[in-house]
Amino acid sequence: MKNGKRLKRFEKQYLRSLNLNDENWLLSKKTTEFWLIVHKLTGQTKEIPAP
Repeated sequence: MKNGKRLKRFEKQYLRSLNLNDENWLLSKKTTEFWLIVHKLTGQTKEIPAP
């Protein structure tokens, strides 16, 4: 798995709109259909729809 990257401002705002704490997530994969995010502490992955 690729290493997660820090979120940019608009990505943080999008995660907040989905009721996710942007301080706990890293962006692993970004496509036009979905984003793959990884939790910093637990390593849990989550697929969310792209805006």
